[in-house]
Amino acid sequence: LFSPDFALEELHKYKKDLSKKTGSDFESVIKALKEKVVFIDKSEYFKLIKELSSQLSDPKDVSYLSVAYKLNIPIWSNDRHLKEQSMVPVLTTKDLVELYSPWKKQKNLGNWIGWVWVNLSKKSVNSLVVTK
Repeated sequence: LFSPDFALEELHKYKKDLSKKTGSDFESVIKALKEKVVFIDKSEYFKLIKELSSQLSDPKDVSYLSVAYKLNIPIWSNDRHLKEQSMVPVLTTKDLVELYSPWKKQKNLGNWIGWVWVNLSKKSVNSLVVTK
């Protein structure tokens, strides 16, 4: 799983909610996420942001599209507007549940990750960009 690094900064806005929902302190939540998600530094995709900005109606999501495009991987998101573009595939949580089995529920981390699938690397989609 991959995500733009600014998502870590965004998580600080939801510090109390994440701790409450997971039953863990915020630092433990971040540590657990970093074990599952590779956060990509903006320097690795910033040149694509301007090029791809016309592809989406919501400019806040261009970073996710840029990371997915750069890494040549699909986006995991339930945001319908991400399907406005045709540069990278967008998979919903429902799509992933249908694609991957067995799966197990991890601690609820709010709208950021929620589910982690076992044996992702053995399936056809090895990597995803995770959106909030």
